[in-house]
Amino acid sequence: MIVNLHGKRISGRYALIQTNGDQWLAHRMKEQQAFDFDTLAPMLTTHGSVDRLKAGQWAFEGKWDGYRLLVEADHGAVRLRSRSGRDVTKEYPQLRSLAADLADHHVVLDGEVVALDAAGVPSFNEMQNRVRATRIEFWAFDLLYLDGRSLLRAKYQDRRKLLETLGAAGHLTVPELLPGDGAEAMAYSRKRGWEGVIAKRRDSGYQPGRRSAAWIKDKHWNTQEVVIGGWRAGEGGRSSGIGSLLMGIPGPSGLHFAGRVGTGFTQRNLDSLKRTLAPLRTDENPFGASLPAREAKGVTFVEPTLVGEVRYSEWTPDNRLRQTSWRGLRPDKDPSEVVRE
Repeated sequence: MIVNLHGKRISGRYALIQTNGDQWLAHRMKEQQAFDFDTLAPMLTTHGSVDRLKAGQWAFEGKWDGYRLLVEADHGAVRLRSRSGRDVTKEYPQLRSLAADLADHHVVLDGEVVALDAAGVPSFNEMQNRVRATRIEFWAFDLLYLDGRSLLRAKYQDRRKLLETLGAAGHLTVPELLPGDGAEAMAYSRKRGWEGVIAKRRDSGYQPGRRSAAWIKDKHWNTQEVVIGGWRAGEGGRSSGIGSLLMGIPGPSGLHFAGRVGTGFTQRNLDSLKRTLAPLRTDENPFGASLPAREAKGVTFVEPTLVGEVRYSEWTPDNRLRQTSWRGLRPDKDPSEVVRE
């Protein structure tokens, strides 16, 4: 609840946050500079273990198999931006209802768009086929702006309380925090088939565009975003199409070769990838000297503009991904965002 007080002793704009029963916290909302949604960048996580983190200092959220989105809803109008800053409003017609759901407010939200499977669990595979997916939803996990005031400097626990109040008043989906300390949260998410856990310091502000230790990502399996730099033809029944993709990680000297991935594809994946990569064909090797001559044989190189995601068992001493399996393209990511996890 936002109130304006105009007394002799107390004046200003306050957020009233119900903490327990009839107990309330009054948070004075400082005057902020103009809030620019068009240049806002999402806060980023660091990778680490949450097992020893305690619930008193940390809150635990599920890590979903979705795409990060920033959402601005302004009294009946809605805009969506990807993690890389692209306007993707037209790409998600399923989320137009957010405009009506939040019609009484001007808000900026951080969260993920997810595609749910038959069991109601976010599915990365369903996201790859989101045009056909029947259940596309936006799950909000942070509130950055509310009715004229920036909340970037507010503590996470206060932003969360306001977000939950906003969700309870309408149709906005705000997933519940996970129970217990970090180890219990990980067990809870594993049992439900989720990707992992995000731990957030309860007293932390929101740091746009920064990778902060105040947010820690812990996953149940190893995944890595990669940039596609080429492909090899398959064998036998796949000889006319893609057999494997050449992967790279951007570095100071260009795209560093990180191995090949040849499993995890469906035939539909392979056909779609071939159509997508065809116009990107180039004679130039995007990997430079990092690509061994034996790996360059029979390769069709492509411009390194597409990001994908793979599962893997480990990194080898020569910086190659081992036992990789394809998960899908990441159209929400830009190659410049790809880093070694």
